[in-house]
Amino acid sequence: MPPKPKFSKEMILKAALKLIEEQGYSSLSVHKIAEEMKCSTQPIYSNFKSFQKLKEQIALEIYNDSKDFIEKDYGYSTICNFAIGYTLTTRNNPSMFRALSGTEIKLSEYPEAAANMYLDVWEKMKKEAEIEGVDLDKLSKLFFHVLVYIQGFSHEIVRGVMDVLSEEEIIVAVRSAVELLTKILE
Repeated sequence: MPPKPKFSKEMILKAALKLIEEQGYSSLSVHKIAEEMKCSTQPIYSNFKSFQKLKEQIALEIYNDSKDFIEKDYGYSTICNFAIGYTLTTRNNPSMFRALSGTEIKLSEYPEAAANMYLDVWEKMKKEAEIEGVDLDKLSKLFFHVLVYIQGFSHEIVRGVMDVLSEEEIIVAVRSAVELLTKILE
């Protein structure tokens, strides 16, 4: 009799992420992951104490996959770099945007590092503002408006309205919007 195959955490996460891409986060279940892996649910529960723990790890994987874009220095201010990175993450992985944007993964399911993404950007913005002497109230308004803008822009990319834009066109559009919002809020 051949030995039973071993299922690692990485294999389970890979299957779960594939299902999210194909069917969306909200349709994810232990049974569907097991079906995708052609196994029972036992290996999943052996590797993760609960479905909640698995979902937390999935949220972390999604965040880590997007982190390279979100934290990249595109040569602009912190808020502009963040906005560009967030929007490019959406363009490159629309199904993950739905999860990242909070429409499918509840903030309470995010690991602490992922949940603090906005706070980290805010803290970097505050440091830049202190150096440049920018009023924190204006900075807070700019941050809010940029978040609204990138959520809307990203949503339109996911809907297919703007998915034909190149990376350079997205960078120009986001940079221009951040510059315009900055001028309007001065």
